[in-house]
Amino acid sequence: MFDQYAPITGMDENSFAAFTIRNRLPVILERIINENDFSERINRSLLELKHQIVNAPVTCSLKEGTDLRNWEKWLLPYAGKTWFELPFYVAEAYFYRLVLDKVGYFSKGTDPFAKRKREEVDKNAACFAAILADFQTFLSTCPDPGARIKYLLFTALWGNKSDLSQLRLNKSDEGMKAYRESTIIDDTEDVAKLFNRQLKRIDIILDNAGVELFTDLLLADEMISSGRCKQVVLHSKAFPTFVSDAIESDVAYLIYNMENSENQSIKHIFQSIGSSMHSGSITNRSHPFWNAPLHFYEMPDDLKRELNESDLLIFKGDANYRRVFGDRQVPIDLAPGRLSEYLPSRSLSIRILKSEILVGMPAEKARQISNRDREWLVNGNYGMIQMLKSSISCSPIKKIKNGRRFKDG
Repeated sequence: MFDQYAPITGMDENSFAAFTIRNRLPVILERIINENDFSERINRSLLELKHQIVNAPVTCSLKEGTDLRNWEKWLLPYAGKTWFELPFYVAEAYFYRLVLDKVGYFSKGTDPFAKRKREEVDKNAACFAAILADFQTFLSTCPDPGARIKYLLFTALWGNKSDLSQLRLNKSDEGMKAYRESTIIDDTEDVAKLFNRQLKRIDIILDNAGVELFTDLLLADEMISSGRCKQVVLHSKAFPTFVSDAIESDVAYLIYNMENSENQSIKHIFQSIGSSMHSGSITNRSHPFWNAPLHFYEMPDDLKRELNESDLLIFKGDANYRRVFGDRQVPIDLAPGRLSEYLPSRSLSIRILKSEILVGMPAEKARQISNRDREWLVNGNYGMIQMLKSSISCSPIKKIKNGRRFKDG
C-alpha cells in the first residue's frame, strides 16, 4: 500500500528535508550546548555530531539505552549512506536519539530540552490565563456542547502559536476569522457529531509540552467534566525528542504548576484535572514506539491492542501526521482513508503544517494557496483538523509542485 510512494528524503537539495538536515539540526545542536551546562567532553561530542550530519556517512554509534539493539537493526539498511539519503523521519528520530546518548540521558536522566520546556511553562502565565479566560467567556455565552468541543479543538490546534493570547478566539471576530481562514481543512463539525452520545474512551497522542499541552489538558478536562467521555488517555513520549515533545515528567510539571497557580481559575480547573488523574478518568502513558523511527503502520501489537479500545484517536502535531502516512511523497488530493484504514480506531489529526506532506485537499485549492504563499506547507502559518477516515471526495490522483525553495542560512 505504501510502497507505491517514495519516502521523503533530503536528496532534493531544495526540499524541506534537506534544509532541515543541512541547517536546522546543526542550529539545534548549538542551542543545546548554549542552553545547558554540559562538560567540555559532552559539548565536543555534540559538535562532532554537527559535523557528521552534513559530512559523514551514517553509522550506529549509540552506546546506551534499552532500545540499543533495535536501533542497530533499524539502521542496518542505511549503513554507509549519507544523512540526506535517509528517509527523513528516520534521520530526525536518529538525530534526537543520538543527542540523548551523548548527554547521558539513559545513564544520568539528563533531558537536554528540560530547561526550554520548563521555561515555556514558567514564562507563559499570562498566556495561560488569557486562554482560559477566553474559554470561560465563551462558555457563558454559548452553552451548546458541540460548539464548546469545536472551540477547544481550535484552541488545541493553535495552542502552540505564541500569539494565541493576542488573536483572541472568541472576543475578536477578526481574530476568529483569521484562524478559520488559516485552518485549511476543518472537520470540526464531524468531530462534534461524535459527541452526540457518550464515548467510552478518547486517546490523545501528544505533541508539544508547554502552551500546547495546556490546551490539550483543557480539552481532556472538558471531555470528562461534561460527561461526554468516561476516560481520556494521554500518550506522551517515552523519552525526550524533537526538542519540545512532552514526556511524562513534562505533563506532571505543568499540572503541578497550574494546581499551584495564583490564578484561581487555572488553579481550580487543574485541581479538577489532578483529581481526574488520581481517579483514572485521565491517565498519562508512554510507550517506546512513540520515539522509534517507525511509522504507525509498523505499530507493535501491544500498542495496537490498547488503541483498539479507543473510540477516537487524536494525533497531535506534524510528526504524528507524517507517521500516519509513512512520511512519503503522497498525492495531495489523495483521500486520507486510502492510507489510514489500518489505524486501530477512528482517528483525527490536529496539526500545524510544518512539513511537505498533506492529503485530502483538492489540487486546485492547493495551487491557489501556493500562489499566495510558496512556503505554506512548512512555515507554520496554516493548520488542519482532519478526520483521517472521513470520506473526502478526490479528483483524479495527480501530484502538484508547490514551488517550495530554501536558501541556506
